[in-house]
Amino acid sequence: MSDATTNVLIEITATSKPKALVCLNTLLWGFTEYCQDQWTVEAVDIVYGDHTETTPVWKDRQFTVSHENAERLIGDKLTSEMVIKSLGRMGLTGELNGNSYTVQVPAWRSDVIHECDILEDIAICYGFQNIKPVLPPSQTIGKQQRSNSFSDLLRQEMASAQFNEALNFALCSKAEMTDMVRNADSSKLITITDAKTREFQTGRINLISGLLKAAVENKMNPLPYRLFEVGDCILKNSETDTGACNVRKIAGLITDEVTSKKSKGLFSQIHGTVDLLLLKLRIRDYKLQPIQLGLFFDAQQASIFVEGIQVGIMGILHPEVLQRFGWSHPVAVFELDLQPLEKLFFRE
Repeated sequence: MSDATTNVLIEITATSKPKALVCLNTLLWGFTEYCQDQWTVEAVDIVYGDHTETTPVWKDRQFTVSHENAERLIGDKLTSEMVIKSLGRMGLTGELNGNSYTVQVPAWRSDVIHECDILEDIAICYGFQNIKPVLPPSQTIGKQQRSNSFSDLLRQEMASAQFNEALNFALCSKAEMTDMVRNADSSKLITITDAKTREFQTGRINLISGLLKAAVENKMNPLPYRLFEVGDCILKNSETDTGACNVRKIAGLITDEVTSKKSKGLFSQIHGTVDLLLLKLRIRDYKLQPIQLGLFFDAQQASIFVEGIQVGIMGILHPEVLQRFGWSHPVAVFELDLQPLEKLFFRE
């Protein structure tokens, strides 16, 4: 452009229409200051196959801001003149109506989406350095959430039993929760509509798949492996606003070479680990009941019950599961639901 430029056509291409309009309005505001008729633009009709749209959408938005909220958040008495002047300095226009302000927000202020944004503008003009620091009316001592302290207790116990902790993503592939663990039911999965990769298609519903995957990723290291993880699984729940909830679990894995004598007693080892954890939680009376899950070897799997509540499962992984993950050594695993165990541990 030069001093002789009389017309400028602005074209913006974007993957999101709202973002394209925001960018257009912001750019236009910078240009129109130097137009012959200041702060004016000419609209353009964009003809599509079945309809026509006119841009830019040069409309102000209206918000209502409470004077009481402004004083409460800034922490000082404010006059209406000062508030209206502050709004003007930030490119907004305000009019006092009773105990609130009707604020007009121009199209180029796309960052204003809530009353809080306008209150922030008022605070900026007031001056953050002028806000007087005030101690809260009550003081409390922060502490760790009970569920986290309970998880740390189990982490320490597993580390003491010579297990190494794994940290896996809460998202995984759909196959890891279904086909690879011989589970044909995918109705319990919460899938991501616009997944960018197959590795992050759905929220995990168990920790066992992640531990086995971690073992495969570290197969260059010498056996045996003793791994565990404490983490959240994502399950469907119709009672929540989102239709899902996080469930904290703990899982452990033991694997050794086929030729090792210890590999023949893997079920006893994993059973001993479960017994150790429950003993740490002051639970001495629990029962094992047979189950039939495709994940495990037949007759080498069990569900764990405490006071009539199923709190977990354990067993020897089925050879087909190991093959699908690319592992060639026998594996024993357990998985416990921490929410019922936490309630039992902290009950009076």
